[in-house]
Amino acid sequence: NSREAEYAAIIIREVRRMEEMLSNILAFSKKQMLCFGDCRLTDVLETALDLEKEALARAVILVVKEISPGLPAIQADEQKLRQVLINLIANARQAMPDGGTLTLRAYPSKLRGAPAAALEVEDSGGGISPEILHNMFNPFFTTKEGGTGLGLSISHRIIEQHHGEIEVRNRERGVVFILRLPVRPGNLGIDKLGAFG
Repeated sequence: NSREAEYAAIIIREVRRMEEMLSNILAFSKKQMLCFGDCRLTDVLETALDLEKEALARAVILVVKEISPGLPAIQADEQKLRQVLINLIANARQAMPDGGTLTLRAYPSKLRGAPAAALEVEDSGGGISPEILHNMFNPFFTTKEGGTGLGLSISHRIIEQHHGEIEVRNRERGVVFILRLPVRPGNLGIDKLGAFG
């Protein structure tokens, strides 16, 4: 309970925050290579949920899954896609400091007229001011104290590299992020194990 221990705890916390910020800046600034392969969106979602399970339980957040049967497989970089989902789930958790409901939906959809798979990550955290909603994917824009403002920008870039789209909307109880990803690589010009930067 000494003053030195208190200062040490602050230093450790701030160093971790700086490490996260530096990691995000490096991820944002460097060109990333994506390795595409057959991918089931539900498998990626379950892995991301497993990694966030303890944090969601501590935050007293109920997880509701609405998964359509027969969801088509997609071509994706599974690791990068998992990074996007972890970021969206963590953002949803932070939007509900007093607990709430995290709803995850996956269903067949359309993207620019072609078959696609859609995934929604919805929280019950009360929503975002319409004035700032359109800035959500801008680099270094954040509404969180101590946030870097790069998580959503990196996620946006990853989804664009998949030739998909990501959007954010206010709903009755909170915010929903909607991902749409093409079922086939189409004009990406890659094969199953190809890379795209």
